[in-house]
This record gives sequence, structure tokens and C-alpha cells, in this order.
Amino acid sequence: MASIYRRGEVWWVKFHLKGTRVQQSLHTTHERVAQARKSQLEYRLATGTLVTPSETPIGDFLEGFCQYLIGTRTRKSYKNDISYLRIFFGPICRSLEPGNTCNRSKVPSQGTAEGAGTLQGPERAHRAIRRAEQRDDLPVHNPPRPGGWDLGENSQSIP
Repeated sequence: MASIYRRGEVWWVKFHLKGTRVQQSLHTTHERVAQARKSQLEYRLATGTLVTPSETPIGDFLEGFCQYLIGTRTRKSYKNDISYLRIFFGPICRSLEPGNTCNRSKVPSQGTAEGAGTLQGPERAHRAIRRAEQRDDLPVHNPPRPGGWDLGENSQSIP
């Protein structure tokens, strides 16, 4: 059973969850809205659909999340993600400790059959340039105009 009360202009709700008293703001100044939100809360408490905070320690959660990243990300993406997590959370689990890199046997490298076709950005451009150099057919960009680029005294100036 929940009850509502007013603190200043704002309505609050008070209820018990797993033997602990919980007080939350309903973020409204209208009593009818507060009554409706209290009814919703009581319904969720009775049906067991109220979302409650997890009791999983953050270190265990992050360790599991890092293992998930190993299986779904490329090596570079994994390292970037771990770097951001390490900055935000610090070394609170084994995967976020400094010097700990991804397990090379689980993350497909770009040179293996599993990581084939994952070349991106500069690596793809460098490979294309090397192939073109070997064939000796590099495209010529911005060829000079007939007569060259001489802008000497015979050329007209732009007003």
C-alpha cells in the first residue's frame, strides 16, 4: 500500500519495497495526477512489474559487458570501448585494469579469414594505392591546361 503526501508544492509517494521504505517525488503539483501515479505504482507493486535496481555489483556487470564486447567488436573498436570505460569507471574489474588488452584468440584480426573484408579507412586506401603503383596506372588529377600554368605578363589579370 502506498500513500502520497505533499512537500512544499510537489507531491511525493511513500511505499515499502522488500522491507525497505521508499520515498519518491511524483514530479507534479496536481493532486489528481499524483493520485493516478500512486494507483499505477500500487498496480505495479501488486503484479510484480515494478522495475527495481539490480543487485549485481558494477564490477561483475562490467566484466560481463567486456566479454560481450570481445565477441561482437573488431579489435580496434573493442580497444576504444575499453578505453572509454576505463576513463569513466577506472580499473574496477579485471578487463579494465591498465595493460590488460583483449584476448587475441577471441577477437578476429583483420588478416584472418574471420576478419576478412573488414579493412576500413586508411588501410583500404593504402592497399588501393599499392595495387595501383604495382600496375603503374595511377590516375592523374588536375592535369595542366594547354599552354601550361604560366601567368606571366601576357596573361590577363582578374578584375
